[in-house]
This record gives sequence, structure tokens and C-alpha cells, in this order.
Amino acid sequence: MRAIALFLLLGLAGSPIGAAAAPAAVELNLTGDHYWAVLASRQDADQAIAAAQNNRASKAMVVRAANGWFAAVSGPYLVKPNTGRQFLDSLIKEHNAPKDVYLTKGSGFTDVTWTAPATNILAGVQYDGVRDVSLHKDDLDIKLTKRPGDDNMSVAVAIGVYKGKPAFKMEIADKPASAVSLVRLDPKSPLPQVVFTYFWQGAHCCTVTKIASLNSDGVWNVVDGGALDGDGGYAFEDLDNAGFSYLLSIDQSFLYTFDSYAGSAAPMRIQQLANGALVDVTKDSKHQRRLLQGLNSEEIYATEEDSWQSNGFLAGWVASSMLVGRGDAAWAKMLASYDHASDFGPEKCTIKVAIDKCPDDKKLKLAFPFALKQFLSEQGYVGDGSHLQVPYEVEPTAK
Repeated sequence: MRAIALFLLLGLAGSPIGAAAAPAAVELNLTGDHYWAVLASRQDADQAIAAAQNNRASKAMVVRAANGWFAAVSGPYLVKPNTGRQFLDSLIKEHNAPKDVYLTKGSGFTDVTWTAPATNILAGVQYDGVRDVSLHKDDLDIKLTKRPGDDNMSVAVAIGVYKGKPAFKMEIADKPASAVSLVRLDPKSPLPQVVFTYFWQGAHCCTVTKIASLNSDGVWNVVDGGALDGDGGYAFEDLDNAGFSYLLSIDQSFLYTFDSYAGSAAPMRIQQLANGALVDVTKDSKHQRRLLQGLNSEEIYATEEDSWQSNGFLAGWVASSMLVGRGDAAWAKMLASYDHASDFGPEKCTIKVAIDKCPDDKKLKLAFPFALKQFLSEQGYVGDGSHLQVPYEVEPTAK
């Protein structure tokens, strides 16, 4: 099974209808051999947007139909007569389109209500760790190179020169292959930010990110973006259509806590670069609709992948639900559907020693609802949590 958390992160690229700029005029009613591919049709706009986000490989947008429904569509495509089925099969295989995708001329479509938002990525270059590469933009020159490190390893290096003077130097230890992008992240900075990334190349871990930013006083700062599981790193999204992007990721603390990496889901995390620091703005009220669209994406995934009994998925889904005020309903559904027999999850020690020093015969696995409530409280998703029902601390032994 795909890593749920990584799938959701990469699939979450969108913005609320109300906050997005009006999409450019698109001819929706097609003629000849041109067709739209309908990936999903929903009565709710945010659910249609979530479907489009989950089919990002198809570069989907959302259109309104005359009957009031919303469709996630991609295209238009040139489809020759008698090749429709073959074309749809290729979309399913090559772009992970849903199996019920179909073609239409769009005669009932009235207007475009959502398109993928700007990322504000202005330029980029990749370094293979062998031959140095450079990126030039206006008065800024960036060189990607390497230097010798410990244990016969090389260190990836990004060197910046601004208006002919040294500006910054960023280094990421280990293998030298790396990449750099110019992204507008801080609206108060006179220049776009330099995002330096390196993929660890493990089974699923990790992308390390550093960001160089010029402040209004003419001083360069380097911000450590930390390491994110997977090879995608941060997603960039212009949530406010304001000409700069937020940094989207997932709450890494959910990974491995209640299931393996592949079985773990995690709530969205939204950060903003401001005054030389990354600030968590996930709970800002203006991002509620974006979080709701992310929650819809999780629910679509769970239904398609039959994950509603997976504790790893339920943990992230409950947290995401809490972020948009749907925590109580999610908690009730979790109690009715979680996997009582899972052997993955937090434990407690029956003697007074730390769990990492506890003998195996003195460990008891905590019941999932108990462990989840405790975890969500520790991570700040719920306050005292007294209203959340927890049947027992440890699952009863089957008789």
C-alpha cells in the first residue's frame, strides 16, 4: 500500500474557491474530436476540489454544471474516433485516473470554479553531485557544488552571490546530489527565497530543506526547514492569491505512532515564512476551508483504499477532523470502526521504569482510543479531552 501520509501531502494542492483568482477564460463546450475527462462529479464544491487534488497527475480543474453539480475534469484531449476506451485505459494506467473516468464534450458545463493555485516557483536547477551547476536570476547567482565531508562522504553546498557580493552559503551533509528553487515565500523580502533541498534516498526518508532569505534590512538569513519524510519535501501553495506561497507539509509526529509508515496518515501542516522564521499558521481561521478540502481528500482516499478500519489512518483523520471542528463526530466513528486487534501502537510499562527500559514481559499495549486521546492532547489537537469517550486503557483479553 502507498504511504498514506505522503500520498495526501502530494495530493493536497489547491485553494478555496472564495480565495482563488478568477480562472482564465476556458472554452468548456468542445467540438470535433476534443473531449474532457471527468474524474469525479460531486454536489459539494469542496469535495469536487478534493477529487481534483487527489488526481493531481491529471492536472485537473473543477467546473460547474448547469444542474448545480461540480465536476473534476482534465483536458481537453484529442481523442480519435473509436479510441475512447483505449484512451481512458491509458489515463487510468499512466495518470492514476479513477476507474470510472469518462469522456464528455462539456455541453452542460457553465464555468470554471477552481484551478490549481500558483506555487510562485520562479526558477530551479538540479545538481547530480558530479558536475557543478548554476542558476542566475536578476542580480542573484547561485552555484550548487560539493566539498569533502567525513567518512569519505561529500557535503552538498549552495553558494549565493548577490550583486557581486557573497550572500549566503548553505550545506547539507551526506550525498551531494541536491536542488535549488527560487520561490516567493516572504512578501516583505525584496527577493524570492532560495529553497535548497536534498533527498536522503532512503526507502521513504527524507527530504532536507534549507531556505535563504534576504530581509528588508539587506541581511541574508538561512532558515532550517528540517527533514520531511518522503522525496517530495514541502509543497508550495498561494492560499491567499497574494503573490506568495505557504509551505505545506504533514505533522510528522503521526508517522509510525499507530501503524507503519505505509499505513500512517497525518493532518496537514501549514507554515509561513515571516521575519526569517517558519511560523505554524495551520490553525489560522482563514485556512479552515483549505483544511476541509484536505480532510475531504483523506476521506476519498480511505474509501478507495478501504482504510476506515486502519488505526494508522484513523489517527490522522481524527486529528484533521478536529482542525475543522468535526472532532466529536470523527471520534464516534473511530470508536465504532477501529482495529481492536492491531499489535502496533503505544505501550505502557506495568512497573515504574521508562518504557524504553521496560522488560518485554512487563509491557502492555494501550487500547487505541486511549492512546490516541493521550497523543492528541500532547500534540495540541485537543484540550482536556474530557468529552471524548475512552472505553478502557487496555483492550480486554478475549475470553
